[in-house]
Amino acid sequence: MRILSKKEAKALTSLSPQQMYRLSKEGRFPQLVKLGDHPNSRAGYIEAEVVDWISERVRLRDERSAPSG
Repeated sequence: MRILSKKEAKALTSLSPQQMYRLSKEGRFPQLVKLGDHPNSRAGYIEAEVVDWISERVRLRDERSAPSG
């Protein structure tokens, strides 16, 4: 399991840190994982969850653009 830094998650998704935080707070993006007990400890995203999130966006796009019939 790999933990992505916020910067790596930003590069992977093209979302700003503020967008990731807002979507995460709304339950629409993976949650941050705190890497320590201190309030100022680093945090990151589980890479597989971010990749799954991207895959879901692609699936929804394809579903919407598929011809009905």
